[in-house]
Amino acid sequence: MSESLSVVIVTRNHGATIGAVLQALTAQTEPAGRVVVVDCGSDDTGWAADWAGHPGIEIHTLGENAGFTGGNNRGLRRLGAGEGWVLFLNPDVLVPPELLARIRRLVSDPRMDGFAAISPRLMGWDFNAGAPTGKVDSTGIFPAWSGWSDRRTEEPARDEIETVPALCGAFFCARMSALRQVAFPSGLVWDERYFAYKEDIELSLRLRRAGWKVGVWHGAEAWHGRGWSAERKLMPRAARRMSARNEIRLHATYSPWKLPVSVVKWAAVASLDL
Repeated sequence: MSESLSVVIVTRNHGATIGAVLQALTAQTEPAGRVVVVDCGSDDTGWAADWAGHPGIEIHTLGENAGFTGGNNRGLRRLGAGEGWVLFLNPDVLVPPELLARIRRLVSDPRMDGFAAISPRLMGWDFNAGAPTGKVDSTGIFPAWSGWSDRRTEEPARDEIETVPALCGAFFCARMSALRQVAFPSGLVWDERYFAYKEDIELSLRLRRAGWKVGVWHGAEAWHGRGWSAERKLMPRAARRMSARNEIRLHATYSPWKLPVSVVKWAAVASLDL
């Protein structure tokens, strides 16, 4: 018997992409048991009318921006204290028709022993062109002396699960029992102090501290229409400042020796708009 699999999507002003994401989920050869969409105060929620009452899809409108972390916590609370797996999915990630069925089979494989969370290889997607970019978006997040970054090199496609330092939160498929193990005393899983940015690294590191592994499955792919521009200066200053602040919080908890560099990076954004 295959493991249960539910999906949580947090969206805010993603009306241009969320419809295609939900359409891809409903086209799965084995659809998710439940798909919980949490809208965090979008300016226009007209897209929700097209999906209201659709079997298997639940839309919850918060009316406020609780952030990626707060939205995911609320979506997880809607699912309840079940077993199986939950996929935290960005509202700009397209899932190939057979992927959820393949993940259900994979998580029952002995190779998954010790893994708390997995992601397929994430490849770039251009929603304007309606086509892949041909570029690697993420095959895990890796540390460097100056911080953390997604690995975007072309790794060999192989049916293996590679243990990585952290997973990109755009497609974060996690074991429910592992999430409960690392939850805060309040019962929350995602650290809401992060709001957005670096929260996926924090959860990955917390799971690893508890003895779990996180991994990239090189035998499958999904497509990510990433919102964070490769050219950092094109991103709003507030977003860059939040990302830099969260890196300080991350390193204060998990790698204090990196704090000096993180503080300098934050100061460069806050003072010089770099």
